[in-house]
Amino acid sequence: MLEKIKIALRVKTDYFDAEISSVIKAARMELIRAGVRPKKANSDDDELITAAIRAYVLANYATDQDLKDGYMKSFDCQKDCLRKSKGYRNEART
Repeated sequence: MLEKIKIALRVKTDYFDAEISSVIKAARMELIRAGVRPKKANSDDDELITAAIRAYVLANYATDQDLKDGYMKSFDCQKDCLRKSKGYRNEART
């Protein structure tokens, strides 16, 4: 996942790996908190999860407020759709 996100951020160095990894982890935790199954939220092979995490990370690194807002709106929409989808919904939640 880290390499996919670094490409989206246009980052080629490993210098920021720990910081970027932390933001990826926060995105996963936000998905889980919203009701996405942990196994799905922690997947590196699911393109819907990757797209949501990419939007979250880009929102956190954008320097323009309009871009930040757009990326976060995208993440929120994707998060909402994922938590409502049968294959992603955490059925253990009440």
